[in-house]
Amino acid sequence: MPITALLLAAATPTGTVAELYAPYAHADMRDNGADRHWSAETAALVHRWKAVTPSDEVDDLGDFDWLCHCQDWDAKAFRARVAGQRMIGPNLVELRVRLTLAHGSETGERLLLRRENGDWRIDDIFATDLPRGLKAALRRTIATDLRRKHR
Repeated sequence: MPITALLLAAATPTGTVAELYAPYAHADMRDNGADRHWSAETAALVHRWKAVTPSDEVDDLGDFDWLCHCQDWDAKAFRARVAGQRMIGPNLVELRVRLTLAHGSETGERLLLRRENGDWRIDDIFATDLPRGLKAALRRTIATDLRRKHR
Protein backbone atom coordinates (compact mmCIF):
# COMPACT_ATOMS: atom_id res chain seq x y z
CA MET A 1 0.00 0.00 0.00
CA PRO A 2 1.50 3.42 -0.91
CA ILE A 3 2.43 5.65 2.04
CA THR A 4 -0.29 8.23 1.27
CA ALA A 5 -2.91 5.46 1.25
CA LEU A 6 -1.59 4.20 4.61
CA LEU A 7 -1.79 7.70 6.09
CA LEU A 8 -5.36 8.11 4.88
CA ALA A 9 -6.31 4.62 6.11
CA ALA A 10 -5.06 5.39 9.63
CA ALA A 11 -7.47 8.33 9.74
CA THR A 12 -10.44 5.93 10.15
CA PRO A 13 -10.88 3.10 12.66
CA THR A 14 -11.58 0.51 9.95
CA GLY A 15 -8.61 1.79 7.94
CA THR A 16 -6.42 1.29 10.98
CA VAL A 17 -7.65 -2.30 11.29
CA ALA A 18 -6.90 -2.93 7.61
CA GLU A 19 -3.39 -1.53 8.06
CA LEU A 20 -2.76 -3.54 11.24
CA TYR A 21 -3.68 -6.88 9.71
CA ALA A 22 -2.37 -6.39 6.14
CA PRO A 23 1.06 -7.95 6.96
CA TYR A 24 -0.58 -11.25 7.99
CA ALA A 25 -1.47 -11.89 4.35
CA HIS A 26 2.24 -12.30 3.58
CA ALA A 27 4.09 -15.48 4.54
CA ASP A 28 7.34 -13.57 5.16
CA MET A 29 5.82 -11.14 7.66
CA ARG A 30 8.50 -10.00 10.06
CA ASP A 31 6.63 -7.32 12.00
CA ASN A 32 2.96 -6.51 12.19
CA GLY A 33 3.82 -2.91 13.03
CA ALA A 34 1.64 -2.86 16.14
CA ASP A 35 4.30 -0.90 18.05
CA ARG A 36 3.59 2.07 15.79
CA HIS A 37 -0.13 1.84 16.55
CA TRP A 38 -0.35 1.81 20.35
CA SER A 39 -2.03 4.65 22.21
CA ALA A 40 0.34 6.61 24.45
CA GLU A 41 -0.80 4.77 27.61
CA THR A 42 -0.56 1.33 26.00
CA ALA A 43 2.82 2.16 24.40
CA ALA A 44 4.17 3.06 27.84
CA LEU A 45 2.97 -0.28 29.25
CA VAL A 46 4.46 -2.22 26.30
CA HIS A 47 7.77 -0.38 26.76
CA ARG A 48 7.78 -1.19 30.49
CA TRP A 49 6.92 -4.84 29.79
CA LYS A 50 9.78 -5.15 27.29
CA ALA A 51 12.16 -3.67 29.87
CA VAL A 52 11.35 -6.31 32.51
CA THR A 53 10.67 -9.37 30.34
CA PRO A 54 12.96 -12.23 31.39
CA SER A 55 15.59 -13.18 28.85
CA ASP A 56 15.82 -16.79 30.02
CA GLU A 57 12.13 -17.77 29.88
CA VAL A 58 8.86 -16.87 28.19
CA ASP A 59 6.41 -14.92 30.32
CA ASP A 60 2.61 -14.94 30.05
CA LEU A 61 2.54 -12.50 27.11
CA GLY A 62 5.59 -13.64 25.20
CA ASP A 63 4.31 -16.78 23.52
CA PHE A 64 1.59 -15.52 21.17
CA ASP A 65 0.87 -12.67 18.79
CA TRP A 66 -1.35 -10.14 20.54
CA LEU A 67 -3.23 -9.08 17.41
CA CYS A 68 -4.14 -12.49 16.01
CA HIS A 69 -3.94 -14.40 19.32
CA CYS A 70 -1.99 -17.09 17.54
CA GLN A 71 1.45 -18.47 16.91
CA ASP A 72 0.72 -19.66 13.38
CA TRP A 73 -1.69 -18.70 10.61
CA ASP A 74 -2.14 -19.36 6.91
CA ALA A 75 -1.14 -16.20 5.03
CA LYS A 76 -3.23 -17.22 2.00
CA ALA A 77 -6.37 -17.69 4.09
CA PHE A 78 -5.85 -14.91 6.65
CA ARG A 79 -8.60 -12.30 6.72
CA ALA A 80 -9.58 -9.60 9.19
CA ARG A 81 -12.95 -7.93 8.97
CA VAL A 82 -14.72 -5.45 11.17
CA ALA A 83 -17.96 -7.08 12.30
CA GLY A 84 -19.22 -4.14 14.33
CA GLN A 85 -18.32 -0.66 15.46
CA ARG A 86 -19.55 1.41 18.40
CA MET A 87 -18.46 4.89 19.42
CA ILE A 88 -17.81 4.99 23.15
CA GLY A 89 -16.80 8.65 23.23
CA PRO A 90 -15.60 11.35 20.83
CA ASN A 91 -12.11 9.83 20.66
CA LEU A 92 -12.77 6.19 21.59
CA VAL A 93 -14.31 3.47 19.42
CA GLU A 94 -14.88 -0.22 20.03
CA LEU A 95 -14.52 -2.54 17.04
CA ARG A 96 -15.52 -6.19 16.93
CA VAL A 97 -13.09 -7.93 14.58
CA ARG A 98 -13.38 -11.42 13.09
CA LEU A 99 -10.12 -13.08 12.11
CA THR A 100 -9.78 -16.03 9.75
CA LEU A 101 -6.44 -17.63 10.65
CA ALA A 102 -6.70 -20.60 8.28
CA HIS A 103 -9.46 -22.32 6.31
CA GLY A 104 -12.07 -23.25 8.90
CA SER A 105 -10.29 -21.51 11.79
CA GLU A 106 -11.83 -18.28 13.00
CA THR A 107 -11.52 -16.19 16.13
CA GLY A 108 -12.84 -12.87 17.33
CA GLU A 109 -11.68 -9.95 19.39
CA ARG A 110 -12.66 -6.48 20.48
CA LEU A 111 -10.31 -3.59 19.83
CA LEU A 112 -10.58 -0.27 21.60
CA LEU A 113 -9.08 2.42 19.40
CA ARG A 114 -8.31 5.88 20.74
CA ARG A 115 -7.85 8.89 18.49
CA GLU A 116 -4.57 10.63 19.32
CA ASN A 117 -3.06 13.39 17.19
CA GLY A 118 -5.50 12.61 14.37
CA ASP A 119 -4.69 8.87 14.18
CA TRP A 120 -6.58 5.90 15.61
CA ARG A 121 -4.34 3.94 18.00
CA ILE A 122 -4.85 0.60 19.76
CA ASP A 123 -5.78 1.39 23.34
CA ASP A 124 -6.77 -2.14 24.37
CA ILE A 125 -7.46 -5.61 22.99
CA PHE A 126 -9.97 -8.09 24.43
CA ALA A 127 -10.09 -11.75 23.33
CA THR A 128 -10.40 -15.24 24.78
CA ASP A 129 -6.76 -15.16 25.90
CA LEU A 130 -7.08 -11.52 27.04
CA PRO A 131 -10.49 -11.50 28.77
CA ARG A 132 -9.70 -8.43 30.90
CA GLY A 133 -7.77 -6.76 28.10
CA LEU A 134 -4.18 -6.37 27.03
CA LYS A 135 -3.51 -3.43 29.37
CA ALA A 136 -4.60 -5.44 32.42
CA ALA A 137 -2.51 -8.40 31.22
CA LEU A 138 0.50 -6.12 30.74
CA ARG A 139 0.17 -4.70 34.26
CA ARG A 140 -0.18 -8.20 35.76
CA THR A 141 2.72 -9.63 33.72
CA ILE A 142 5.01 -6.68 34.52
CA ALA A 143 4.37 -7.26 38.24
CA THR A 144 5.02 -11.01 37.86
CA ASP A 145 8.21 -10.43 35.85
CA LEU A 146 9.49 -7.96 38.43
CA ARG A 147 8.87 -10.47 41.24
CA ARG A 148 10.78 -13.14 39.29
CA LYS A 149 13.63 -10.72 38.68
CA HIS A 150 13.99 -9.95 42.40
CA ARG A 151 14.07 -13.58 43.59
